Amino acid sequence: MKDFHTAHNRFLKSLIQQSRQETLQYVKNGMEEQLGSASPDEQTLWRYLRNPQRHTSLTSSQQLVAMDLLLEWTEINFRTCCDLLRYQMLRRNGVVDSVEEFLQLLQKEAE
Repeated sequence: MKDFHTAHNRFLKSLIQQSRQETLQYVKNGMEEQLGSASPDEQTLWRYLRNPQRHTSLTSSQQLVAMDLLLEWTEINFRTCCDLLRYQMLRRNGVVDSVEEFLQLLQKEAE
């Protein structure tokens, strides 16, 4: 049982690390697109994202862009989770049998 918990904890830590890296990369890439050479280095950006209330060397514009991109990334992930839950519920209740059917249903709703 202890081996299971150890493996589980390692797995969770790797997922957390991967999520942090994906978030940082999304914000960094977006800042580079919007600000070009005025975008901050990765370490400065990560420190700001981890604790935006602390003093930072980021300009007000950099802070606004970083926070906007972080919120955008959060919206994307939240929407993905909602869609996964919808798919699970629809499949469990026999409304759809596959992901393809679910995606077709979403497309029809969007139109």
